[in-house]
Amino acid sequence: MIPLDAWRLPHPVVVRELDFEARLAARLAQVAAEWEELRAEHPELPPLDAINLTSDPGNKLLRNAAFGDLLFVAELNDTARVVRVADFASGSDLDLHAREVGLERAEGELDARLLDRIKTRRRGSSAAGPDYWYEWHAMTASTRVAEVAIAERGGGLIDAVVRSTDNGGVPDQALLDTVAAVLTSRAVRPRCIRLRVVAPVVRPVAIAAEVTLRPEALDEVFVQARDAFPAAFAADSKLGRDLTIDWIKGQLMPAGTYAVAVTSPPADVIVAPDELIVASAIDITLAPGRAS
Repeated sequence: MIPLDAWRLPHPVVVRELDFEARLAARLAQVAAEWEELRAEHPELPPLDAINLTSDPGNKLLRNAAFGDLLFVAELNDTARVVRVADFASGSDLDLHAREVGLERAEGELDARLLDRIKTRRRGSSAAGPDYWYEWHAMTASTRVAEVAIAERGGGLIDAVVRSTDNGGVPDQALLDTVAAVLTSRAVRPRCIRLRVVAPVVRPVAIAAEVTLRPEALDEVFVQARDAFPAAFAADSKLGRDLTIDWIKGQLMPAGTYAVAVTSPPADVIVAPDELIVASAIDITLAPGRAS
């Protein structure tokens, strides 16, 4: 099964807009349509001319119904906010959810990272148990921590592998020391566990590909795909994430592309959970000819 990046999808409408006039218009339209169907069967019935007048009794009944619709939607909104809004909240709304689990937004911390910490905090609420326990403490140690993977080495030894938000994901010693000070403290690490904070094993990979365009495509199609590739690679980079030929081709095949020939790497690059693929070089060229 192909994994789905849910963050790429548009957010569903969890909290719906409270619009009385829209609800009333929907009620009026529904009654008018049903009345016309009834008149088609019984032509002797009069047209429904006065239903839009506020003085008409039918209009008043529909207004009450529309207001009831509004109250129902408001109740659904309140339920959604309590149960699910953390997944879609932003700004100060997200700060409220963070405070519910004892967290505060770090200086300069973006919504996406704070939401990750909220989720990790909830999952890691059991001390010295799940990997999330160490992950959320590491994420709290510094905003430069992008990701943490916990690797068990045996004999009570575990490694906390840190990927940074800068330097291509490779943390410097200062960041490792900051995270280690938190994870090895008595408030976090149980006595029976030996813990090391380490950088990922870097797997440098040179990426090279040649793009062939269709005859009608403009060169700008290639230029945009080529220029967007480094950012797409950086956004997709994670600990233990493989690099496949199909993924490379997928990033370089917008509309107007005929084919992509990947010359490096020669095959899919498969990595261990504590490894990080880093692009040592990116060379994407345009084929001299067009597809026939």
